[in-house]
Amino acid sequence: MGGSRRRYGQVGAGVLGNRNQPGLRPNRDPNALGVLHVERRDNRRLPKAVYRGIMLGQTARDEASYSDRRLWLAEQGLVKAQEREKVEGELASLAGLDSHQVIVYCPQKAPGHQQVEHWVTTTRNEYSPRQGSAFGAEFARRHLGLWEFWVFVVGVEDERKRTNLADVAQDRFGMPNMIDADRLQGRLF
Repeated sequence: MGGSRRRYGQVGAGVLGNRNQPGLRPNRDPNALGVLHVERRDNRRLPKAVYRGIMLGQTARDEASYSDRRLWLAEQGLVKAQEREKVEGELASLAGLDSHQVIVYCPQKAPGHQQVEHWVTTTRNEYSPRQGSAFGAEFARRHLGLWEFWVFVVGVEDERKRTNLADVAQDRFGMPNMIDADRLQGRLF
């Protein structure tokens, strides 16, 4: 069994070289994207949140506002991947970053939002669903409050650039930023 043995981190016939060498070229080797992911993970170059907007405020958590906000996402070009990539490029340009350094994330639908059924016992063995009860409406409203809009930055250590991106995102999307760009991310529920 002849052939050369590859060292850890080498992909292809020397296209990427050692994993510590700069100049990875993902367009030349299909395995390169995985190596780039490992590079980011190993070097702690993970995306950092700079902007978090709440899609529906306390007073706007109803079905009409939810529908309007879903339309707003489409109008902003945030539903389709190609349109979202264009928006990310625009944000990056305004913030003085490269387009690959900006990630916009917002699910098209509020997490867990669905028609809530509240079961009520009428007799020992009989149950009937009550839709739209006060409990169900409050439960649905709380799920709408979980819908968030995020902007992340990758590979930018300059705090001024991260703050600038956060400001650009807030100006573009109109929701107040619920995080500080210069503190650790995380929140208590």
